[in-house]
Amino acid sequence: MVMRSFVLCLVISMDVLGAAAAGVLQPPPMYVFGDSSLDVGNNNYLPGASVPRANMSYYGIDFPGVPTGRFSNGDNIADFVGRLLVSTALEIGVSYASGGSGILDCTNAGNNIPLSKQVQYFNATRAKMVAAAGDAAVAALLARRTKTAAVFNAALNNLLAKKQKKLPGLVYSLADSFSLTKDIFADPHASEFTDITGACCGTGLSLCLPTFEVVCSTRSQRDHHVFWDPYHFSQRACFLTAQAFYNGPAKYTTPINFMRLVQSKEI
Repeated sequence: MVMRSFVLCLVISMDVLGAAAAGVLQPPPMYVFGDSSLDVGNNNYLPGASVPRANMSYYGIDFPGVPTGRFSNGDNIADFVGRLLVSTALEIGVSYASGGSGILDCTNAGNNIPLSKQVQYFNATRAKMVAAAGDAAVAALLARRTKTAAVFNAALNNLLAKKQKKLPGLVYSLADSFSLTKDIFADPHASEFTDITGACCGTGLSLCLPTFEVVCSTRSQRDHHVFWDPYHFSQRACFLTAQAFYNGPAKYTTPINFMRLVQSKEI
């Protein structure tokens, strides 16, 4: 099993429009960009036989029992982050994540929603928001509380730090999934994992197929496998990742964690 990284970018904004009308703070919308680690079923709607999809058993076996398009046995990281950020389920937000996508448009070209297209979709969403509420209100909504992201290089961290100096009110949290995964692999027993190489379903380079055997039988309580298939985390690994980003050790998020981001008074 190869330790892989993934694109994780969560843009979170406080619903100041609803807050102004009701006099209270509303749950924050969450806009998700990324790859199959965060795809909640978008690829199910793309045409073409080569599009990577998780709309078959045994994906979603713990969702319960319904293939939702998530590349996991149940919820993925974005699902858990959303639940941790607010006390109730998010009612506002959009996921543009697509399995097989990457930072470059040439990654699996034609078989996913590339990151540039995901950004275009977000711009279309923003245009609809502007039409409904006006440019000034939407600018306040999106600009005051942005750009939670997980990437693996110091360049982005430096870029965000520079942007923060130029854009007063910008609040962000940068999550380091690579360091977290590396630490889990270095000491799997600390997280109660007993298998960091084998997959619950799928072998070699093959995804989980209905003809394969699901080898992990303790998924609902203690999934001791890091990986659900050869490429994607199990539901429990997704939960522990989201928990670490939300309120875990400071080394996994900078300059603040997700919980402090949501609780920030700069809204």
